[in-house]
Amino acid sequence: MPAKRPVKNVRPPGVETPKHAGGQRGERLPTAGSEVTSRWVPGPLLLLSLLFVLAAGGYWALVPHGYGPDEESHLLFIQTLSGEQTASAGWAWGLPLLQTSGDDPNFEVHQPPLYYVLATVAWRLGGLPAVRLLNLLGGLALVWVTWALVRAVAGEDLAVAAAAVVALLPMNVFLASRVNNDPLANLCWALLLWRWVLSLRDGPSRRAGLWAGLALGAALLTKASSVALLPLVLLTALLSGLPRRNWRLAGEQAAITLAVAGLLAGWWYLRNQVVYGDLLAQQAFQERFLTTRMTRARLLAEFAARGQHLAYWPYVAEWISRSAVIYVGHDLVRLPLGVAPLHNGLLLAALLASAGGWGWRVRTRGWDPGSAAALLLAAAALLTVLLLWQFNTVYFQAQGRYLFLALPAWALALTAGPSRLWRRGAAGWRWGLALLPLWLGLLQLLILGVFLPGLFDTPAR
Repeated sequence: MPAKRPVKNVRPPGVETPKHAGGQRGERLPTAGSEVTSRWVPGPLLLLSLLFVLAAGGYWALVPHGYGPDEESHLLFIQTLSGEQTASAGWAWGLPLLQTSGDDPNFEVHQPPLYYVLATVAWRLGGLPAVRLLNLLGGLALVWVTWALVRAVAGEDLAVAAAAVVALLPMNVFLASRVNNDPLANLCWALLLWRWVLSLRDGPSRRAGLWAGLALGAALLTKASSVALLPLVLLTALLSGLPRRNWRLAGEQAAITLAVAGLLAGWWYLRNQVVYGDLLAQQAFQERFLTTRMTRARLLAEFAARGQHLAYWPYVAEWISRSAVIYVGHDLVRLPLGVAPLHNGLLLAALLASAGGWGWRVRTRGWDPGSAAALLLAAAALLTVLLLWQFNTVYFQAQGRYLFLALPAWALALTAGPSRLWRRGAAGWRWGLALLPLWLGLLQLLILGVFLPGLFDTPAR
């Protein structure tokens, strides 16, 4: 009898050969929600963009200039670069120096310069309105990048819900109506996380390393706290190389990311070393602020005098939770204490449910790009917590806005958690997705319609 010819890839009728069975380099790994990902922009995202712009306009109209986080000092740096203000301590490498003695209000000159250079161009073109428009565009871009990031790993519904959290969070919208470098820093972090999530989904590549390097370099030139992102370069390389054991390409991606970021931002940190004596200018920062800002030591002494020896960290936590919703400065308009327990309870339940959902996913589906992306985003969120904790070990700076560097990660966790109460696709599942956005939208309406009108005697400008 003639030998039987081998039959290759025989599958039952109706079952297609998996596109990713080979696992070759450059192939795209399937992720949760990828089947609903398309290239069109959903109407809800356009609606969220409109709501974001309207709310920012409301803060612009109701809150006078100078009530944002150190807004006057941010503007002084911009005016100094434009030649309208003098640098008290002189210049070095084309940028003003920090005056470490006295109480010079132009203290934001210690910040990396990218935002201020861009804002100087806007200032020369249209003054204060143009600078605020720059921040508004940055905040609006963050909404869209959050949608794109979450959509790449979790599908359309979760993407819209996470974007809604970013668009409706009052403090995030308020920052976009002020003069400060927060919106650009938050956007740079989001762009970098988006690029990394895509590399976890599609596999490592040199091009991914280039784009990530550009985003990381921009982040390092916007806020010095972005140095905390450097360990995530290695974590991303580990997670992206793990599925196919493609360690060489993952290492090349990480090396390119670090090289490009170093080329873009390294000069700024070298300048700090030459001018101030350390890469992050921490010594000059301490000399300037230890005697003029509230420190942990001073606040601990005040609590001890009242017999409240363990009150510091609970006080920090309360401030963080309330100011993350809204804080216009000068101890005005934080989340009311009566509302805070309900708000904090919702956030805590959502985060715990989201963590539980990630654990369940890993147990039932095994390790996949979606699980890896969730771990990376959780690591970024944890970094912001550690940065805020470290800052408050020296200074009392319990402002929740510092957590916004990883805002897309927080937004995904806060929307994915409540949705787990229902089966995916059920009617209740969408209500779970909408729970936190609806709550934040309600708070925004109360802030703009009740708390802020009539609060300031000075007309906004």
